[in-house]
Amino acid sequence: MSIRVKCTHCGQLLTVKSEHMGRQVLLYIAVPAKAKEHGNKILAVDPTTGAMKWSVQAGSDPGMLALSDDGKALWVGLRGANAIQRIDLVARTAGPLMDLGRTRSGPAYPEQIVVLPGTTDSVAVSLMNKGISPRHAGVAVAPAILVGYNNETTEFGLRLLFVDPDGVTEQRPILNRVIEGFNVDIVYGGGNIYGTSGHVVDARTGHLQGTIPAKGPIAVNARANRAYVLQKDRGVVESFNTETYALVRSAKLDPGADPRGLIHLGGGGVAYFTQRQVHIVPAAELE
Repeated sequence: MSIRVKCTHCGQLLTVKSEHMGRQVLLYIAVPAKAKEHGNKILAVDPTTGAMKWSVQAGSDPGMLALSDDGKALWVGLRGANAIQRIDLVARTAGPLMDLGRTRSGPAYPEQIVVLPGTTDSVAVSLMNKGISPRHAGVAVAPAILVGYNNETTEFGLRLLFVDPDGVTEQRPILNRVIEGFNVDIVYGGGNIYGTSGHVVDARTGHLQGTIPAKGPIAVNARANRAYVLQKDRGVVESFNTETYALVRSAKLDPGADPRGLIHLGGGGVAYFTQRQVHIVPAAELE
């Protein structure tokens, strides 16, 4: 049975094992501007009780979130402004807005954010145009090596992006047909890239490692050798062994749930969210 955390018009969420709060795990929830309560705020919620521990006012219409490795910084993408914002999780304060500039089609908005490993202030931002197809408008980034996937056209290219002070250089050749599918998303874990299509690719070589027999939002716990896939059509979330790709266990979603995404909780288990609620599936139901 999952634990529900009620939230009116919830946005995206992440988890952190916060050092300044001991071993407690928190869910960070971005509440959009249209919400009846807590609009334009970031909420820190205890997933075991559903209680809000604290909140901070963010910029206009916060959406996507990205968390630093040490749990000290949370970056927020703003859909009501072409900007991102840094939340100091220790001081519980919001920093100034950082403008993302413009493209030929107008303001560039954040679509996805990644905090670079081992940092709190270096981020990569995938930019987008609103109301235009294809929407991709480039990448704003600090020095790093990134992996990108084209999920808007039939090229379906997987590419390495090398970043230095001179800009972004795309490795050639682009890897085609390693991962396939429109609107497929990718996540990183334990040296591999996991696609919501089920494909698992070595992040260093670009070679297909195997295929998880499930499709849907995916979360990875590399330390436990587990990948979790939310299968909306079947009404379940399943755990798979990341070495053998074999099914470990299946847990049912709450009846009538319309899940929007999946994350792994730092203290075990996973969370999926709907328009109005966050649902916690304990680790015991997936092992």
